[in-house]
Amino acid sequence: MIFAFGHAVKKIAIEKARNRLDKAKEALERVRSSQRFPDFQSAWTDFLVALNSIVFILEKGARGDPKSRQWYGGKKAFGRSDPLLRYLHQARNADEHGLEPVTERKPGLTWIGGPGESVHVDSMIITGKTISAQFLPVDGKLPSVGVIPPHAALIPVVDDRFSEIFNPPVEHLGLPLLDTSPAAIAEAGLNYYRDLIKEAEEMVG
Repeated sequence: MIFAFGHAVKKIAIEKARNRLDKAKEALERVRSSQRFPDFQSAWTDFLVALNSIVFILEKGARGDPKSRQWYGGKKAFGRSDPLLRYLHQARNADEHGLEPVTERKPGLTWIGGPGESVHVDSMIITGKTISAQFLPVDGKLPSVGVIPPHAALIPVVDDRFSEIFNPPVEHLGLPLLDTSPAAIAEAGLNYYRDLIKEAEEMVG
């Protein structure tokens, strides 16, 4: 079955949606390159606003044709059921209309010894923010050491109208997310709406 948008919708809705997609792409690059948490927060807000505006643009563009409305209705229902799309929508609402933050800065972490590893610390000196340690082998092996730098993270957001909580997504399109960092979540959302605009454009003919 082929759904068609009117000619005026093709010129206005599709082009405007692509413009918002470009803005979301720009914001995503700033999310990736941000060195300071306030810069990340600003970029994340811009991303959420640009990406979610695509939904409203396509909704308005679909109003002129019954079959287009049917197409959009199905996409809207899916967006409400998909954890990642639902979270991005609710995060935008919470960021725009709420008072609580939608992201947080996680402190850095250093770990010594992975699962099942034994650690023999021979000496350790802590001076201010500097830690010097000497380890001795256990069964001929030294422990593994890992460092996770400070980073931005997504947090649960609340729909104040219904006091409903939406946790950061761990699934999208029925598949588990291997990377749940803000940049990866944003990229997955961007790809979905890019394909959605392409689908709408193909229906125009």
